Amino acid sequence: MASQGPRATTASICSSETESVAYSFHISGYSRHIGLGVGRHICSGRFTIGGHEWRIRYYPDGANEGCQDYVAVHLELLSELTNKVRLEYDFKLLRNQATSESPYQSIFNSPQPHVFTAESSSTCEINDSIKKKELIDKYLWDDYIEIKCYVTVIKES
Repeated sequence: MASQGPRATTASICSSETESVAYSFHISGYSRHIGLGVGRHICSGRFTIGGHEWRIRYYPDGANEGCQDYVAVHLELLSELTNKVRLEYDFKLLRNQATSESPYQSIFNSPQPHVFTAESSSTCEINDSIKKKELIDKYLWDDYIEIKCYVTVIKES
């Protein structure tokens, strides 16, 4: 029987470079924004990640007629695209500290990377994940809410 020598083992790795940021959008005087109207929004300041500018749009009365009982949160790409942008995101709300032990509650995260192209929409939309009443009961305190958006831009492999 022929002797078998050691077998060669090979491997390779493919990894993607990423850039991440956690951006907080604070809304003080929340009650002044109630009744703004369906489809009307307020905006965060701009922030940069992955070489692109972004902002959060918040719709206190829903983004469209079908979602008027919900608040809506959108991540908007402000930069003009020449290539596609792939990203993952997670929106969280700061809980009312008087009624909760854990500070932030995820209201939506991307189950897979979202891809922006020059032809696609410039927003990631979360229109029906949290009812207005739930937001007021669990997340509003001292007429204030905080939306935290965790964004990871996935660069080319």
